[in-house]
Amino acid sequence: MKIVQLNVWGFRHFEAILEFLKKEKPDVINLQEVEFAHPERDPEASINYFEILKKELNMDGIFAPWKKVDLGNGKFYEFGNAFLTNLEIVDYGIFFEPTLEPFKVVDQYDEAFQVMAKNDKSKYFALFDDTKNFIWSTLKYKNTLIRNLTTHFTVSYQCTEISQMLNSTKTIINFLDNTKVLPTILTGDLNIHDKSETVNLFSKKLNLVNPGLKNTLTSKFHPVFKNNPRAEGYAVDYIFQKGFQVLNWSCPDVAISDHLPVVAEVDII
Repeated sequence: MKIVQLNVWGFRHFEAILEFLKKEKPDVINLQEVEFAHPERDPEASINYFEILKKELNMDGIFAPWKKVDLGNGKFYEFGNAFLTNLEIVDYGIFFEPTLEPFKVVDQYDEAFQVMAKNDKSKYFALFDDTKNFIWSTLKYKNTLIRNLTTHFTVSYQCTEISQMLNSTKTIINFLDNTKVLPTILTGDLNIHDKSETVNLFSKKLNLVNPGLKNTLTSKFHPVFKNNPRAEGYAVDYIFQKGFQVLNWSCPDVAISDHLPVVAEVDII
């Protein structure tokens, strides 16, 4: 079974994404930053790239927006997570995180708006107060039920670990702890490095498929490299698994989004 994890950056390079996915022929595709009716790129709300992707790849799937903006005239801009698969979808659900108290964005340190991460040395500021979600699905693979989850964590300055990331991590782990044990795939753009407490907590529950990966950002597009051409980037996109044998994994250096895809082939143990 082949899995692709990809932040699609609003499908700015849709044709390149489609070509890549057709070449890879994955069984499960987990996506972040899926959008519809961007007020500048598609003001007429006439192009639903996710539905086109489903048709072109002959896959079923679910789009779960966590942001929805009324554009007027019955049109809405939508932005969120999604998955596609050629496996049978037995069940699925969309879990919204509890509403977060907004954190003020400030230029300098201010005790009143401090948020805590792993320890007292991690005092930073959240950039977004959006209530995000994760999608879970139960799929049938080789007559065995498996679970697939995908998510997108909040952003922070230079991939600094903040409390919202840890809260999101604990929400997903709590979900897994309170549902039937199945072979599980979890992927996402976590916006945090692999030495973080976030990745550590997930690794206690699941096995990291792509350890040691140094960068999952695209040098051609991502602002990290535009601001500093010599930057090494950050590894922020992950695949975790439990109950599978990992046959191989890769992070192809293809300019199809501002993030690189992470690809893994696995099989049931």
